[in-house]
Amino acid sequence: MKTTRSAVRLQFAALIIVLLAVLAPATSAGAGIAAPTGISVWDPQPGYRRTVNVYNVDWSKGPIELHAFGDTRKYTKALDFYRATLTLPTKSGLYLLWATQGGRRIAENYLWVPTLNPQIQPSIWWGHVGDTVTFRGTSYRPGEMVKLLVNGVATGVTFRAGNSGPFYYENQGQLQSDFLPDAPTLDYVLPERLRGTSAQFTVVGTESGVRNSVWITTASW
Repeated sequence: MKTTRSAVRLQFAALIIVLLAVLAPATSAGAGIAAPTGISVWDPQPGYRRTVNVYNVDWSKGPIELHAFGDTRKYTKALDFYRATLTLPTKSGLYLLWATQGGRRIAENYLWVPTLNPQIQPSIWWGHVGDTVTFRGTSYRPGEMVKLLVNGVATGVTFRAGNSGPFYYENQGQLQSDFLPDAPTLDYVLPERLRGTSAQFTVVGTESGVRNSVWITTASW
């Protein structure tokens, strides 16, 4: 059977219609639909000020509000992407962050704030009366005062934890291998009353309450 010229034309027209139906949605989606709005936080270390990013915001729809850790802030910057600096909680847990615009939630994200897990290391594990013990540690709250207890009794020896030095925050709990020569340290001189004993030395964060202990022996001679 021979195919007529009009039938070929009809088949060709039908093929064009099918192709347009398939390609049209993909073309319009690629050109007209923006990337989804989102929230991100880099390196969520407890107690630190961290940057909260809200991206792909359509600012033509008005200002947005960021809801994080019980705090609500409004932003009106005409940018597609902005940064808000917030202090992360010192208490570990799973926190919800979200952004609203015109009363409608446009983005949200869950953030896990890890637990402070302090580690301490003395310069000596045994010594004589009059010897100085130098302590260093990690994972105390940045900026908080840490204090030294011996057998549960405060010694009056304190040190402010920071971002570096003998006491600093490091998320993986790695002990710092060396310090600047003039960096202050948490030092304690072994007293006469500890002669011939093994004592428990505890470093406590006065704000976070986290602590860790080691045992040091003082010789009897």
